[in-house]
Amino acid sequence: MRELLSHRSGLPSPGCEGDPTSTLRRCVASIAAGADPSVTPGTEFHYSGVGFVVAGRIIERLTGTSFERAFQQRIARPLGMAHTRFDGVRRPHSRNPAPAASATSTVGDYARFLRMLAAGGTVDGRRVLSAAAVAEIEKDQVAGIDTHDDGAVQITGIPTYGLGVWRDVVAADDSIQVVSGSGALGFYPWIDRAHGTYGIVAVDDEIHGPEHAVPASQRTARMLWQAAA
Repeated sequence: MRELLSHRSGLPSPGCEGDPTSTLRRCVASIAAGADPSVTPGTEFHYSGVGFVVAGRIIERLTGTSFERAFQQRIARPLGMAHTRFDGVRRPHSRNPAPAASATSTVGDYARFLRMLAAGGTVDGRRVLSAAAVAEIEKDQVAGIDTHDDGAVQITGIPTYGLGVWRDVVAADDSIQVVSGSGALGFYPWIDRAHGTYGIVAVDDEIHGPEHAVPASQRTARMLWQAAA
């Protein structure tokens, strides 16, 4: 799971990720029956959604329900995220959500999620994630791996990665100061641990792609978190 969520699985990208004509179960079965990992798992960083697809199916097996239902039961409802889904906004809902990319949400919903993480896993006095889990999300999961040849690292300019988050700013002892997420279509969220703030930039760039949208979002986010600090 750690390798899947930190882009170190070595699995090739599937053609079925988010395909509405398939299911998460069938998509992961095709990954399992497909090509072997291109490198020894755990040894290289390659930014891709494939690890999150497999992790999503593991969640389905462990919980005995769909990925969307598990998300609603364990995250969305406890946080009051009434406008966030991974399986599409139209009916019938997709049975093959892309856990790394298919979520739809609102700034208000996402802010509740960030507030929970910023508070170490709690919101309004209710614990959703353990403090240890939140710390593990932000921990450097690619230590000892040269990530500079990866295309996403070249776009973000950030060489270290946690579990689903970029580690934008770290202290001399490698403790986290700022973590973020990035995307050309959706949201650019961040948490500033050094100053106790968090925020979101809404991003919509269907023309230029991530090579333009991500650095532009980063500049806006840095300006905002510096102003908040």
